[in-house]
Amino acid sequence: MMRSGTHLLINLLLNNFPAFKSSPLYLNLDMFVHQGGHLKELDHSGGFVVKTHFPQSVECRGHEDGLKEFLGRNKVLLVYRNPHEIKRSLGKFGEWGAAEVSKFAQIQADFSNYWDHEHQGEVMRVKYADLIDETKLPSLIEALQTFTGLPRNSKIVGVVAKKKRLTILFWKAATRLFGHLSPRINTGIKLGK
Repeated sequence: MMRSGTHLLINLLLNNFPAFKSSPLYLNLDMFVHQGGHLKELDHSGGFVVKTHFPQSVECRGHEDGLKEFLGRNKVLLVYRNPHEIKRSLGKFGEWGAAEVSKFAQIQADFSNYWDHEHQGEVMRVKYADLIDETKLPSLIEALQTFTGLPRNSKIVGVVAKKKRLTILFWKAATRLFGHLSPRINTGIKLGK
């Protein structure tokens, strides 16, 4: 779901698994299909990180069957965050966020219905709390390595603490300037308050 820690997980993958650190850093699947991209094109384009907020994303409407088929053929990582934290985070996004909060029960039901019951592919669930807990990162990285089947870096690169705002801004700027060549990737869209 949106505001669940999607970019934290993307950053963890890009910073710890060299096979994923390429250009572009990730594919926004929702925008890809919304702009007329054909999902079959992606089957032969090599391994990379794909981001989606399906079925929550409005860009996915009208493409559900193709997305279900595509997602069923690929390994999926789901980030689970406390619903109250998600709503609080959504609330910081003005009118759009308030609208998402007002229909959150339905969003959560749709999301759970699809990922817990309809989805037919491989899924690994990742707790948001594990993404930001340095003591849990080694076991999380090991689980991700097992799930993806990809080699990882010897040194684990975790999430920069939210209180280190200047460091976060620096790595966001470096990522935007240098892309996959940045020594540390931060694809985050906004600093939390």
